[in-house]
Amino acid sequence: MMKMMMEARINKKTNFPDLERLPNTNFWRHLLNYWWNRPRVFVEDIHKKYILNPKEEKEKIELDHIINETELLNKILKLELELSKIKKNSTK
Repeated sequence: MMKMMMEARINKKTNFPDLERLPNTNFWRHLLNYWWNRPRVFVEDIHKKYILNPKEEKEKIELDHIINETELLNKILKLELELSKIKKNSTK
């Protein structure tokens, strides 16, 4: 029994029961990868900030305007229907 406990203790990767160690990473590879991808990320951020966001804002404003127009038209139609009903009732 003592031998099994010793084997379990040796196979254990950390002092915590549910955690495992991550594989070793190469710092230089990570740094090179960062340097290689940073210009692309920088350009994507600028593109999003100065090109995509203004387009989205413009489209959002246009859609809000269209929605407001349709709501106003619906209100006008309802009022016209009510007015026509009132006119029909007053002529009778």
